[in-house]
Amino acid sequence: MKVVFKHAARSRDGQAKPPHVRYFLLLAKVVFIGALLITSVLYGNGRNREAHAEQNAPLPKAWIKIDLQQPAKSFGIVRREGRKPLRFRVGFGRRGVQCEGARFKDGYSLLGTFEVNALLSSDTFKMSEELRKFSPRGERYLREHLFANMNSIDFDNDGRSGEYGGGFISLKPLSPTPQPFNFGEFKGRYRWYSYAIHGTNTPERLGSASTGGCINVGAAALRALFEQLAVGDQVQVFANGSFTPTGCYDAR
Repeated sequence: MKVVFKHAARSRDGQAKPPHVRYFLLLAKVVFIGALLITSVLYGNGRNREAHAEQNAPLPKAWIKIDLQQPAKSFGIVRREGRKPLRFRVGFGRRGVQCEGARFKDGYSLLGTFEVNALLSSDTFKMSEELRKFSPRGERYLREHLFANMNSIDFDNDGRSGEYGGGFISLKPLSPTPQPFNFGEFKGRYRWYSYAIHGTNTPERLGSASTGGCINVGAAALRALFEQLAVGDQVQVFANGSFTPTGCYDAR
């Protein structure tokens, strides 16, 4: 910004101003320009900090993109080291989706950004320290029995178990809304109840709105997710390109 002070050394009648007046005007000019420079630096640093924070935010490792109008077009993507990202089919909540920040409700898929806090299968046990401490039962029990217990439950009362297919990837919402997720007994089995991406014993669910709320994937996609995801990685779930699409259910 160019600052111009005209006729600073003379009064309006053309007479030279006294030395103390000229000194005061010069000082005022220096203070004014200094204030402009400081404001510019501070504002610029603020923008730089914001840009730096945005650039260094964790990049999600996987995305789930739900199509509410045409469920068969819903899909997921997982990044793979040294290879092209893998695209795969998904199934989602039979009742629809919930807006980011909502409290999880049966039959709805929750939208937003999530952190993986557990990967569970017959041969994999990875769980955040926070979640392990939350369980009343110790790590040895969880490691030896948790997934087997969970996958033995007949949720649909159809005489079949294996609802989670080959594995269960627990997702912790980054929003601060309290969630109903917990360890406890269900149909006589000790389990971890949470929102998740998991396998299925009903492949027909893929490409449809037919799950209890969790994201269902096929066996090949589940293997890729277990290979690429780690505890602490982020996953994002959208519907129609948004965390808050028209028609999403918002239960707080």
